[in-house]
Amino acid sequence: MADVVPDTFQVEGLLEVLAPRLLGGTRFLLARAAQARDVLPQGLIELGAKLDVVPVYRALPPQGVPPEAAAVLDAGQVDILTFTSSSTVHNFAGLVGKDAFQTLAARATVASIGPITTATLSEYGITPQIEPAAFTIPALAAAIIEYFEK
Repeated sequence: MADVVPDTFQVEGLLEVLAPRLLGGTRFLLARAAQARDVLPQGLIELGAKLDVVPVYRALPPQGVPPEAAAVLDAGQVDILTFTSSSTVHNFAGLVGKDAFQTLAARATVASIGPITTATLSEYGITPQIEPAAFTIPALAAAIIEYFEK
């Protein structure tokens, strides 16, 4: 069971709930993705924490689109595009190309897990129709169901 759970599931919410609990010099080992935003480590340092950051994984794009997926994409047979992180947005755009990404997004419903991912989508000129109030996979799934039930 977690000792602290933020109201919003993004780094800023975590810093908000940690701030009143941290004592100067609290030590953190932050195991995270190699390409994660620097908001959490910077925020912890500003709160007086001592911090060791250890990159434990890298999100890498696949080496091409599988033939079955390429056929579906080429035929425009996609009803919804879902994105759960900025890296999924960048990786998908890298696979299909910016123009194809925008064309697919114009034909399909686009779902984003939260505001950071939505901001990344906007870099490609894409505005999602779905973004849940809570930035979790279950909330995203519920928001998708609710959207299509309307």
